[in-house]
Amino acid sequence: MRKLIFGSVLIICGLFFAQGNLMAADVPAGEVMAYSCFNCHGENGGGSDPIVKIAGLPKDLIIHKMKAFVKGDVPNTVMGRIAKGYTDAQIEALADYFSSK
Repeated sequence: MRKLIFGSVLIICGLFFAQGNLMAADVPAGEVMAYSCFNCHGENGGGSDPIVKIAGLPKDLIIHKMKAFVKGDVPNTVMGRIAKGYTDAQIEALADYFSSK
């Protein structure tokens, strides 16, 4: 369990570090944050059964689903915990990114 927590902390710290470096190169925040989604949802959110394809979904739908995960309105195993880590602005940035794919 400690290894899982430590690994998660390292990933999050790495993402924040990468976000700061990439933001200096004018890469949109949603794109930087989206890299963490690729582990499950595939490159650019293309999906692969049984994981849902999120690329190309309407922005409003992505925002609605993410906020439903935050509230616990959607039964799931992982997304509720992940979604709770994002602010509304970050959810919107992710929705911008994935809806454009």
